[in-house]
Amino acid sequence: MIKVGMISLGCSKNLVDSEIMLGILAESGAEAVSDPKKADILIVNTCSFVKDAVKESEDTIREFSRKKTPGQKLIVTGCLVQKQKELLLKKFPGADAFIGVSEFTRIGEVIRAVPVNKLLVSKPGYIYNKDTPRVLATPLHSVYVKVSEGCDNRCNYCSIPSIRGPLKSRRFEDIASEVRNLALIGAKEINLISQDTTNYGADIYGKPALVRLLKELVKIRGIKWIRLLYLYPSRVTEDLIELVASEKKICPYFDIPLQHINDGVLKLMGRKYNRAKAEAVIKAIRSRIPRAALRTTFIVGHPGEDKAAFDELAAFVRAARFDKLGVFAYSRETDTPSGIKKGQNSEKTKKERFSRIMSLQKIVSLELNKAKVGSKMEVLVDGAGQTGLVCRSSTDAPDVDGRVLLPRNAKAAPGDFIRVKITGASEYDLSGSPE
Repeated sequence: MIKVGMISLGCSKNLVDSEIMLGILAESGAEAVSDPKKADILIVNTCSFVKDAVKESEDTIREFSRKKTPGQKLIVTGCLVQKQKELLLKKFPGADAFIGVSEFTRIGEVIRAVPVNKLLVSKPGYIYNKDTPRVLATPLHSVYVKVSEGCDNRCNYCSIPSIRGPLKSRRFEDIASEVRNLALIGAKEINLISQDTTNYGADIYGKPALVRLLKELVKIRGIKWIRLLYLYPSRVTEDLIELVASEKKICPYFDIPLQHINDGVLKLMGRKYNRAKAEAVIKAIRSRIPRAALRTTFIVGHPGEDKAAFDELAAFVRAARFDKLGVFAYSRETDTPSGIKKGQNSEKTKKERFSRIMSLQKIVSLELNKAKVGSKMEVLVDGAGQTGLVCRSSTDAPDVDGRVLLPRNAKAAPGDFIRVKITGASEYDLSGSPE
């Protein structure tokens, strides 16, 4: 039996690809192992979203190339392979094969007979279906479901469309069937993901069909939480807001990456909305669903972001009081319109602006969390931590948001839903006790 070690880097969408590879390998008789030293085959599933992700991917490939034991093979997959292609062959001659984002389904044949041509990359466009084998790497109770692949937005700073291709959606019957199967094996939280979840279905149904999909998914027994991730601001419609408000299974959680708020910078970014539209969406959500949590991300240091534009963003962060907020320092991608634009900001400027926004948000986050002390809420138990149980509320997404921490004597198992009283707050996490 071939033993395989998987190192999955990057986002949850990449993690789903890793789970599919593990499923294909399991069906072919391979065994997954957690210790790389015990693996016959090492697979590094790479990310190339920003420079830091590229560096992490390259450092990981370099590390495992250096540590390879006699007879051990190293296979590199994912976005970085799709993006850099032949360049990776030159950078890492010690790797045995490089597989792109549409070829990773061939992983079973590759581990048995590494091709003479070490590079397997073709036009992107693969999307899995309900029958695709998959071994979950997340806790069974909380699963990611990819509803589409690729993106049609073509933001000026982003290379994802050139890596993952144009939008390619799954049919909603196929997604519903997968979710029903997941519910049967114990899934209770479904996290819907894609590059732009609000554009789901536009390619196959003639218009976005997220609301239509959700109306099918909420009917599935056993699923208690459905969470939406990666929503494009101008596609958050009144129909979607109303559905989230009326359906208790859909988490009151809106992950809407705004990227900036200054109209000039948004135009330079190629974003198809302005500040007025972004503020209108926020107002509509908060007026209809007061309990909703809003998460966003911003990019600081984009070419054309001067001091006045950044100050406008900083003031907006203070005033908007997002429940969750992430920041990226602009990563220059030379194959994008933004990457070749004049007026690039210095790395020093980007780092300073990153730190300032994060400092502002820490203050906001702590204030919002302190306001929850004394309240009661339902949480999902993820597992045991160093000091007790680690849980999440319906307004906390896995991996990216805060946690609700319970004491050691709290009695519950992973996947349980329990009521707790919040007794303490920090900048990102809450602490509590079971009712």
